Amino acid sequence: MPVFINPVAAPLGPIRRVRRLGEAIGRYFAAGSESVPFLGSGGLWHAPRTVPTLATATGR
Repeated sequence: MPVFINPVAAPLGPIRRVRRLGEAIGRYFAAGSESVPFLGSGGLWHAPRTVPTLATATGR
């Protein structure tokens, strides 16, 4: 189940909402009886100020 968090274009979600989403996903899978692998990636989040927003993207 992919979960994407928008770090580039407005409206940006508050970090506490992102945190609560992660906690809710964790609780859901922790309550189950099966093992579930998680894979996380932070490709755009490492330097959010250097990533163009949708308003200033060149379209290339």
